[in-house]
Amino acid sequence: MPETSGKRIYFGKMQEFGVSWNNILKELDHLFKDFTIKFELLINTLNGGSLQNIIHFSTGGLDDPHVEYGYKCPAVWLRFDDDDFKLYVESAINRNPSMHMTLKKTLREGEWMNIEISQFRDKENKYKFEFKVNDRIFWSVENGFPVDFNHVKIHAGNWFKPVDGRIRNMEVETVDSEFRKNNPDRYGHGRRH
Repeated sequence: MPETSGKRIYFGKMQEFGVSWNNILKELDHLFKDFTIKFELLINTLNGGSLQNIIHFSTGGLDDPHVEYGYKCPAVWLRFDDDDFKLYVESAINRNPSMHMTLKKTLREGEWMNIEISQFRDKENKYKFEFKVNDRIFWSVENGFPVDFNHVKIHAGNWFKPVDGRIRNMEVETVDSEFRKNNPDRYGHGRRH
């Protein structure tokens, strides 16, 4: 499948790969307001520091990561919190460049999890950001300030300590508003894929 088809961008990496320091998988020309990011994650060991990177979509913004909108669009981490390791998600939502949520779910070493991060227009024509693990929604928030980002790097491990884990079956799909409008059976009112 080609990377771009009109105003649709797709990236897939099906083979299993490790999360590692400064591991840039791809730079997307655009990450539009409508997107879906899916992958399977296996954490080998739950130790090794209070914050470990898993996946990070970013426009750059290394000079001041707490200010630039698009620095985390989104990012997923393993975080040590309340005497346990949890998934921690951040994204540019509602003019907050780093809105975040800590997942209230027990993690197990050596167990594959299905992760899905998406943003889409719902039936009320409002943008919704969602984070799912194993098809269960753990975070759903309206995004009143969705943005089309340009030159977005996909990191599977950034400049922070990487998680001791593996990723497989990664798919990223993003479409612009015009493409979504012209394909309502596939993308209308929150319908994706």
